[in-house]
Amino acid sequence: MELTVLAGTDARQIFQHVRRIIEEATQKQEIISEVDVDEAGEEVLEILAARSLFIGKRCVIVKNLFKNEAVADAVYAWWKTEKQRNDQLVIVVVNGEKTTAHPMLAYAKKQKYITTYDLKSAGEEVGRREIYQFVDEYLTGNTTRVLSEYASLTRRGVKAPELFWALHFQVRSMVSVLEYARKGISEVEIIERTKLHPYVVGKCVRMSRTLPPGFLTRTLSRLRDIDLKIKTTPSQFDDVFLQFLLTA
Repeated sequence: MELTVLAGTDARQIFQHVRRIIEEATQKQEIISEVDVDEAGEEVLEILAARSLFIGKRCVIVKNLFKNEAVADAVYAWWKTEKQRNDQLVIVVVNGEKTTAHPMLAYAKKQKYITTYDLKSAGEEVGRREIYQFVDEYLTGNTTRVLSEYASLTRRGVKAPELFWALHFQVRSMVSVLEYARKGISEVEIIERTKLHPYVVGKCVRMSRTLPPGFLTRTLSRLRDIDLKIKTTPSQFDDVFLQFLLTA
């Protein structure tokens, strides 16, 4: 398993590099997963270990790993036994995480798997919360606000593929959760079956109550059409995604 550690104090530089990794993985048709250990905790191991005959190479981006020493130890132990896997693991370390003593970081540095950003100017960091806000605005049907958020985020360096996959993940999750909910399955069981974080499942249920019938399935179908289209013409991604937002 290919290992990359992006570490340093310049959050903007680090997340720009993450976005480049996402773009490259998208062009290579890799499956992209992003997980924040602050939210997922030990579930990060389940995400890393997931296998399927129908899934090709995966790119898994893990944030805030070293804030949880027990999880970091478990991930490092798992990674050492799975080096032969044809996947990519990206560890993102920003600012105040206490990492210097952790053997995984020391190993990555020794093997030159680590890219360090230690610039004095931190620049303007676009947080995940702002990207989630963009997704929420789309799901509320506020086209004017969606386009405003899109323009603001892209102007500050966020690439269209990152926004696309954030929206794709949320819509796909909501469709899965609702399918189970309609069958009378409890939230606890839905969490177990989907492996989604409890907060994500609860949010999916709450948001779905305000959406028109069929909206989510139509949106997911359109997103899948975009995914197929950009695999043949990746240079047109921005235009295709913007047209999607304009015709929400």
